[in-house]
Amino acid sequence: MGRREIAGAEEKIIAATIEVAGNETRGTYSTKEIALRAGLSEFTVFSHFKNKEALISAADEHLFSCYLAKEEELYARYPTDFERFFDGMLSSLLSDPSALRFIASYAPIFPREGEIMTYETMIDKRLRGKTNPFLFYLGKGGKRSESEDIALLLYCFRESVVDALELLLNVPDTASIRQAMFVLFSQGANAFVKVAE
Repeated sequence: MGRREIAGAEEKIIAATIEVAGNETRGTYSTKEIALRAGLSEFTVFSHFKNKEALISAADEHLFSCYLAKEEELYARYPTDFERFFDGMLSSLLSDPSALRFIASYAPIFPREGEIMTYETMIDKRLRGKTNPFLFYLGKGGKRSESEDIALLLYCFRESVVDALELLLNVPDTASIRQAMFVLFSQGANAFVKVAE
């Protein structure tokens, strides 16, 4: 008799990983705490994910998919209003502080010492040959190369996460602050576009 499958176990484990790892100093989370938070045994966690790196990778993939889905949703709603799109992305990131902190600590959009291969793999897997709403707002195609589009997307991803973290941790979340963030964000992106052209 084989082991009984637990319905939704992977989803529960990923959600628990985001919550636990997103609220701990980078690298200090415990798989026991993840199992407890998921309402499962630690054995079940390791039967679905062979190690902590696999847990982090699965959680990161899940959050990146959610981020892209939110981009698509907001772009469909505001195809010509970049500021409302940006504001919506900030609100989405702020809606789950654990996920936001997890992204800041673990997402490979931020290259880290000793993880350059993970960063390069992420670029190939997630960005190369892909379209993205940020590129539509900032002029898809044109004279920019694919490498320049990828660099622009990385800027957009990083800056939106950093701005959301600032609102979460350091500055009041007001309409005027968000507008200032958008102005600085778009000036940086547009300066990049001009240099690339």
